[in-house]
Amino acid sequence: MKYLLALIALFTGICHPEGALAQIISLDESTTRAVVVGISDYQDPHIPDLRFADKDAEAFANFLRSPAGGSLDGDHLKVLTNQQATAGQFALALDWLIDETKEDDKVIIYFSGHGDVEKKKLNQPGYLLCWDTPPMVYMAGGAIKLGDIQEVISTLSIQNKARVIVLADACHSGKLSGSAIGGPQATATNLSKQYANEIKILSCQPNEFSVEGEQWGGGRGAFSYHLLNGMYGMADANQDGAVNLFEIGRYLEDHVSAEVAPIKQLPLIVGDRSEEVAQVVPSVLADIQKNQQPQGPVLSKTETHGLEEQVLEDLDECTRMHYFSFQKALLEKRFLAPSNDCAEAYFGPLMKAPRLAALHTSIRRNYAAALQDEAQQAVNAILEVNVQALTRSVQEQVLLYQRTPSLLARSADLLGKQHYMYATLKARQLLFEGMYQYVVRHSSKEPEVWEAVMGNFRQSLRYEPESPLAHFYMSLCFASQISQADSAYFHAMEAVRHAETWVLPYTYLAHYFSKDFKRFDEAKTLLDEASSLDSGNVYVWMGWGSWHNYQKQYTQAIEAFKHALWVEPDNPVAWTNLGVAYQQDGQNQQAENAFHQALRFDSTLFVACLALGRMYALTSRPVEGEKMYLRAISLNPTNIHPHRGLAILYLEQDRLTEAEAQYLEVVKYNAIDSNIWYKLALLAALDNRHQQSFERLETALEKGMRDYQKIMDDIELEPVRKMAAFKGLMKKYFPNQEKD
Repeated sequence: MKYLLALIALFTGICHPEGALAQIISLDESTTRAVVVGISDYQDPHIPDLRFADKDAEAFANFLRSPAGGSLDGDHLKVLTNQQATAGQFALALDWLIDETKEDDKVIIYFSGHGDVEKKKLNQPGYLLCWDTPPMVYMAGGAIKLGDIQEVISTLSIQNKARVIVLADACHSGKLSGSAIGGPQATATNLSKQYANEIKILSCQPNEFSVEGEQWGGGRGAFSYHLLNGMYGMADANQDGAVNLFEIGRYLEDHVSAEVAPIKQLPLIVGDRSEEVAQVVPSVLADIQKNQQPQGPVLSKTETHGLEEQVLEDLDECTRMHYFSFQKALLEKRFLAPSNDCAEAYFGPLMKAPRLAALHTSIRRNYAAALQDEAQQAVNAILEVNVQALTRSVQEQVLLYQRTPSLLARSADLLGKQHYMYATLKARQLLFEGMYQYVVRHSSKEPEVWEAVMGNFRQSLRYEPESPLAHFYMSLCFASQISQADSAYFHAMEAVRHAETWVLPYTYLAHYFSKDFKRFDEAKTLLDEASSLDSGNVYVWMGWGSWHNYQKQYTQAIEAFKHALWVEPDNPVAWTNLGVAYQQDGQNQQAENAFHQALRFDSTLFVACLALGRMYALTSRPVEGEKMYLRAISLNPTNIHPHRGLAILYLEQDRLTEAEAQYLEVVKYNAIDSNIWYKLALLAALDNRHQQSFERLETALEKGMRDYQKIMDDIELEPVRKMAAFKGLMKKYFPNQEKD
């Protein structure tokens, strides 16, 4: 059957240069010809430029050059972008189609640019604006009448008996000649009219604008991005190898309308819903799905420049200034504070301004997008194994993780429970709350603390069960805090199941399997898997270094850390690890040099300061050791290790009061360490604070101190040992011991 197939698509964003689209035309031996036009940079400055029209056209042309699009060569494909896309060249290309097209051939006409009507005329069909269009009088030349385009389509379909596919992107916002009377919308209305048996797919209803932004293919239209994915085969709901009009319509409605919300954009479908509009090429579909590998739902700012200019012209000065202050606050990330000069302060009044009604949905969306942007970047950086992100100072982590949950909560509130991003935002709110607690409570060994921390991650997974980061942090908690190796392994494998190329779950778990569990064979298996994914990754090499180090294979460990530094010579963590390996191998000077290199690349690296402090203490350099321990404490006050190291240093110098102060800092963050409570008991006894000594000793016993003879040998102060309470304490905790 010979029929006209017209697919008219507004904002056709082609985001896969080698053929993201399924084969639109049936695979027969007929000839396919195509004319592709895209204009972003108009000649006359009074016609607003577009961002992605030329890129969309080039990408669509690349699709046509690919096997999925028919492998068209230069004899069958004419591409006109920007200054090449004059009205004359466009007309010549259309004539070429009429002259060359034979019966049963396929013809594809693609246009991406402005569409408008002249403001002085009634009942006009509208124009497609070419590069050399004059800004006011389109009939003077430089623009192609929709009527002429329809005449070409009818000639090709009826006279030449060809199948014709038309894709037109002609409903952009912007200050055009006919904007005051809804020119782009009028053009879209005329494009949607059905003249014969053609099929048309429009990106939105005539009273809507298409939405574009960075989240779709790095800069495309929402409609075009999902049109391509759908036609490629993602819309093939019944998996019969073909996409019909009903399937592509449902796919576009489900994805476009949801992802642009709260802006309204509902694709418009005209024609026989059972008609096949695309055939699927399985190999190309598989490649595109593999290459996309989304890191989860994304919400980005949308482009509203053309519409924005129109609306702002009619605003009073006060509202206009509020609008610009709001935009500046978003740019400077002043979201919720200070209370009198932040985005939140301006948002309410703007949403109450009637003359801004046309921008209200984009204001709400862009505010919500800005609120979650930092969290998205943080998530991306960790999944991409970004060294800078992974070596953030503790202060930076605390600041980021502490402020992020409130921003995500506000973003979710702005979008509402029905929005497709709501569950993701709530999941990330809980994720970052857990990440914050993980950092500030890292030294705690109290099980109830870690149950509360993991509670955040568990709730996060209820909202987003496939979150690799939530599973990753669950694995870290079980490995480093709860000492449950099997649970740590389960969550690490869940993390990589949802992020297949991510090496960190393997390398971190291998570290803990080596350090804490001494399960070296399993650690090696994990590192082998990480190496198969990315053998050149610096964290993979550091994993191998740690694996050797914990087996006291210091020569191999040093070589592995050196290889990590060959990959990334300025990685401060690798320098620190190399220093530790040197120190354990007895090469103190090389160790010190490595620690200094680490601090040269990152003066705020806590682990380097701590390691250097320990080295100074062990090599009898107490003044330098104290200085470095204090520096480590300034970087991470809640970590117990520099406090513990400093206490030992003070004890060796007989600075008992200062030692006691540091031990008190330790139990502030790790109250279950019985050994520290026991030392505090001794320090109180030495200072004749017998009651306090007794109380601390009881705490030590409650926390697990079980060495009766050590207690009897250490506590030699007669006033303490003769106390009835002390004897009662010994009897309570050591009922079978002979008493003094």
